[in-house]
Amino acid sequence: MKSFGERNYYNILEIAPTAQPHEIRRAYEKARATYSATSDALYSIFTAEEAGELLKLVEEAYAVLGNAQLRKAYDTQVLTHAEPEQATNRGFHHPPISSSAAPSLEPEEMAVDVSHLGHTPMGSYQIDPDFESAIAQQDVFDGSFLRKVREYKEVTLSHLSQVTRINIFYLKAIEENDFTSLPAPVFVRGFIVQIAKALKLEQERVAKSYMKYFKDSLGK
Repeated sequence: MKSFGERNYYNILEIAPTAQPHEIRRAYEKARATYSATSDALYSIFTAEEAGELLKLVEEAYAVLGNAQLRKAYDTQVLTHAEPEQATNRGFHHPPISSSAAPSLEPEEMAVDVSHLGHTPMGSYQIDPDFESAIAQQDVFDGSFLRKVREYKEVTLSHLSQVTRINIFYLKAIEENDFTSLPAPVFVRGFIVQIAKALKLEQERVAKSYMKYFKDSLGK
């Protein structure tokens, strides 16, 4: 059981309790970018450790609000019992905030179980122990298996394309094992590494397996 304090996830993402799914996703991406390690202005306000903890809060908030069932349970458990002022969207107030005024990271515990959720840069998904085991034991990471992993982790081709910056045409060719539509091997390997990274797979293991299958299929 993973516990959370009396945190208003809507405030963390700076959205109203009535926000639609696409608004939640957009707010999550904005907040994630704000506390990303690549945000140069961030470290004039927070230390790297504080930024990391704040990013965890953002991920935590989206893991709940980005999942329809968990959001419903959260709204029932938290917002319906909150004071009127607490239930409103006061905002998490992203920078400027002094590091000493950073939100407390260890408030009183409240049971909201998200231990069954996995995460990718594109969102959360329900963990299936059997499929996780299949991934761990998989020897050949060809396109069809990569597609199964993507679908299992509830990632659309569009989102995968946005995160990896790989054209959807090539993503489809990879998943369909359409090797004649793919560029030179050095580029394909780069694609596979980016896909594995986005899907939280072992990058070198997946790339080595796919490239062997790729070259064997082309007779190289």
